[in-house]
Amino acid sequence: MKFLVVDLFNKIKRIQGYLYWNFKGVRVSDSSYVSMKANLIKCSVFGKSMILDEAIIGAHSYLTDAYVQHATIGSYCSIAPGVKIGLEEHDTENFSTHPSNYDSKSFVQSKGRVLIGDHIWLGANSIILQGVKIGNHAVIAAGAVVTKDVPNGEIWGGVPAKFLKTRNS
Repeated sequence: MKFLVVDLFNKIKRIQGYLYWNFKGVRVSDSSYVSMKANLIKCSVFGKSMILDEAIIGAHSYLTDAYVQHATIGSYCSIAPGVKIGLEEHDTENFSTHPSNYDSKSFVQSKGRVLIGDHIWLGANSIILQGVKIGNHAVIAAGAVVTKDVPNGEIWGGVPAKFLKTRNS
């Protein structure tokens, strides 16, 4: 019975966010969850995206099936399906990463917000770790894991992501 109540509460929160953001001019699909504490400006959120409290997303950016937390995303950004940005990370210094071994506040270590510039493209299933800065007009290849800052106008890919080439202007 407890799970039923929790599921019902989550569905109400999803519908509430859907109505709130669409009323404010942000296009949100009914299968996405967007926190009302996030800060979105005339962007589009499609698929089963999760946009949590700490997210800021600029005008005319769009996301599909993305998960965004602890991040600021600029304007005119294209974020492909399966992208994960700024997720909480486990403390690998502990012997076990299971939350039953220590309290939830020490479970996650924040390494800072992700800062994503304007006019960037994040390829499908790329992962952007906390604390990373991605410059304007950068491209991240599909499946890349970005662990370091990416300068303006560069294309990065791989695991971990590395510089591939500079974009032509």
